[in-house]
Amino acid sequence: MRHRGPAYPFLDASRDRMWASGEAALRGLRDEYTRTIEPARLLAAEALQLECRLHDLVNAAYGLTPDEVRLMWDTAPPRMPIPRPASAPN
Repeated sequence: MRHRGPAYPFLDASRDRMWASGEAALRGLRDEYTRTIEPARLLAAEALQLECRLHDLVNAAYGLTPDEVRLMWDTAPPRMPIPRPASAPN
């Protein structure tokens, strides 16, 4: 068997530290996801609900008929900020 020389213990220890730091980095990434992404997703869902509610209130304030609402959605641009509400007539 070939002698590995004095550098190998260092490399083994270095590899072990890199693996441990990789696990710590993954753990940190998961923690950051939990702290930032999940609350942002909840806020985005709440914002969508509020936008849909505002949409309905504006339609009611203008006194739009179901046919007018249908026409509005049928001619809406492809990149509407909100999806067609389930309450919108087809």
